Amino acid sequence: NAEQTALGAWAGAAVALGLYRDYGAALNTAAGGRKEESFLPDKTKAELYAAKQQEMNRLYRCLSGSVV
Repeated sequence: NAEQTALGAWAGAAVALGLYRDYGAALNTAAGGRKEESFLPDKTKAELYAAKQQEMNRLYRCLSGSVV
């Protein structure tokens, strides 16, 4: 889930407020019967992913002041 952190925070708050008896009940309600969907990398695009990773690393270095 792309929003796993927010979902965990919501579940914690809901349990702390007494809206649900436990985390399982809160998360089960949040899922609404939907099954989790997984997204896997496309192996045919490995070169593209590697190039994007290099570019991202270069940008992070620039932002941190370590200009390359």
